[in-house]
Amino acid sequence: MKPPMLTVTTSDFHEVQRMSRTRLKCNPAQEWREKWVKNISDKELSEPQQKLLMRGLNVAVSVDKIPNDEYIMACETACSKLPTEEAQSLRAEITGMLKSSKPLKSNISKEERVALNELKKAKDIMVMGADKGKCTVKSLRKTPLQCMRES
Repeated sequence: MKPPMLTVTTSDFHEVQRMSRTRLKCNPAQEWREKWVKNISDKELSEPQQKLLMRGLNVAVSVDKIPNDEYIMACETACSKLPTEEAQSLRAEITGMLKSSKPLKSNISKEERVALNELKKAKDIMVMGADKGKCTVKSLRKTPLQCMRES
């Protein structure tokens, strides 16, 4: 006796295809990153601050504009030690590079940049790396005497 044939309609086939294309909503890497930020202060972190700190402490934030003044001062310092002809050619080369240079595209969003400035301006909090692991810790800034009194 033959087993009965299983019939699949085109709507069933399309449903299976649609289900195979959908991905899970949860992102396991995102869940781990959320655990990397510990807030032990009584002030809550905003969403952009949390997102910024989830990137870690070793993130190099791109600059808004190229520091032309610093390059010119460094060039002049180097040119003072060179012969006149070489100094003039170096100045011309640096000037050409600075005129044609463009700032890099920002690697953080505008909200994260505002959050970074807020964290820099807040004098009562301290952001630091944990003793072990990759965790970033936000705590209240205390003097050593206050820490000794608590323990």
